[in-house]
Amino acid sequence: MAEARPADMDETTRKGLERTLGEVRYAEVSEEPLQNLSAEERTRLINELGRQALTEIYRQLLLGVISELWVEYLTSMEALRVSIGLEAYAQRDPLVQYKNRAFEMFRELLDDTRTGVVTRMFIYRPRDISSVQTSVSTPREGPPQISMPVPEATQTSPTGGEKKKGKRRRRRRR
Repeated sequence: MAEARPADMDETTRKGLERTLGEVRYAEVSEEPLQNLSAEERTRLINELGRQALTEIYRQLLLGVISELWVEYLTSMEALRVSIGLEAYAQRDPLVQYKNRAFEMFRELLDDTRTGVVTRMFIYRPRDISSVQTSVSTPREGPPQISMPVPEATQTSPTGGEKKKGKRRRRRRR
């Protein structure tokens, strides 16, 4: 990192360094290696890079929690849509019941999102990049054994061929 130049860094980092060092000083050192900076400037640079890394971690945590909970929410909304027709049997307006339950589920989604983000922020543990790389680069012992289950939709007929299991049809009552 000491041999890196500010001009070689990504746009967000360059703008942060320019804001930290000032436009004039950044223009002077943008083509020089970072090791040529003074101790005070390096300290400010480290603080800025740390702030950017922390912001990126928060962004990834938030995105992970939101996407996980959003999929769960959409699944439960689909289940609600399917089951809301039964409200008519209870002499309740299905549309009103759907709106009430959907609103309550959305409120729970927001609460769960807040709780999940705060919880993950406190239990987050960054991993050392070298340990991640070594665990990825270690070769496995032979290819993994995969057993293929027989699909349930097919049956073997007595003649040895396969036939598809048909869908049962309901007969109408007269």
